[in-house]
Amino acid sequence: MIIRLIFILFLVTGCDKYLGTIEDNYIPSENISSLNKSKIKLSSNELIQLNSTIKENSSIFSIPFGNLKSSSNFSLNRIFKKKPASNYVQLNNDIFFISDDFYLMSYADGKLNKIEKIPKSSNNKLITDYYLLKKDNKLIIVSDYGEVYYFDEVISLIYNLNIMLNSKPILHQDNLIIFTLGGDILTFNIFSNEVRVADYFDTNFGYKDKIYNSYIFDNSLFYTYNNNTVIFLDLLTMKVSNNFVLDTVSITSNMTDFSDLVNTPIYNKYGTFLVSNNGKIINFDFSNDLINWEINLLEKVNNFTAYSNSLAVLTNKRIIILDSLDGSIMAEAIHNIESPNSMAFINNKLIIAGNDIFTFFDILQNKINLDFRIKHKNKNLNNIGYSSGDLYLRSHDSVYLLSE
Repeated sequence: MIIRLIFILFLVTGCDKYLGTIEDNYIPSENISSLNKSKIKLSSNELIQLNSTIKENSSIFSIPFGNLKSSSNFSLNRIFKKKPASNYVQLNNDIFFISDDFYLMSYADGKLNKIEKIPKSSNNKLITDYYLLKKDNKLIIVSDYGEVYYFDEVISLIYNLNIMLNSKPILHQDNLIIFTLGGDILTFNIFSNEVRVADYFDTNFGYKDKIYNSYIFDNSLFYTYNNNTVIFLDLLTMKVSNNFVLDTVSITSNMTDFSDLVNTPIYNKYGTFLVSNNGKIINFDFSNDLINWEINLLEKVNNFTAYSNSLAVLTNKRIIILDSLDGSIMAEAIHNIESPNSMAFINNKLIIAGNDIFTFFDILQNKINLDFRIKHKNKNLNNIGYSSGDLYLRSHDSVYLLSE
């Protein structure tokens, strides 16, 4: 018996890969209880289901809105382990990123390849992060300090802006849109290498302790500079159409202390949705400085996303599907997930990542039902990724693919 135990321990500790598996005791028909402690009224409208579509994602771990289509199966496999100093980009079916020792890496044909070290420059010793973007078949690398590189068989330094970036540049048509720490908005044409100061904005008081998403809706870019400052940029004129602080929203709200955004506000035909970490949610009409509706969930919000005619909100305990029209509850349930952090709608299912578990929920006829769970030994899975039909998870130093 002791010999068998030692043999089993040897197999477990010696295995470099861990295959996530469907939890043995999951019950797909399990009824999930609800807890509407915030006393929000229930919606009389039904959630409109969307057709799933395959989308090519510019950065793997920035999930697009909508119902994403994936052919992924239900086994979680680590495809590579290497700590990154950048985001991940998929280009021609390969995954590219910058490693923490400043090498351009690619994952192709089941292998992790070290391509080339980023060339040294006057600013290199200060750089901690890089940003990868793609345009057609061109890979663009931008450093924290405004160094722009192109990769085409070799890495070439094309331009040095000599400025400190506030966050990852946004690629729009042929231009990189760059927000600087000092409040300037620059455009850099990736073909002509022309730099232009497009506009500037008030940085306002606040802090930035996380990475905020940037969204493009119609001809507007929604960008969060810090926890208190949001910018709407008109992409036709490249001028700031709205630069506001959350204090201005709080003035018109019945809820006090509306601050500290979970992420960049989401805009669609139903309004502009602002979600604070402390559970306060406002649908705001910036054209008239009016609040369409507001609610207080009375609990911390970890994440949120827009889906069809609803706003899906993830807290430490609950999944809450709100009606976009009036903020009433379409569906809600207690999820029993430890440290839930990332969410996405894929194949008509709501997927939530939390610590060592990957959970799938069905949301039909305004009811949330547990479908199945995939457990994993890694307790630091912190982000769901998606690109061109493939579904990913990541930890601080590894990327996992949901596959056979």
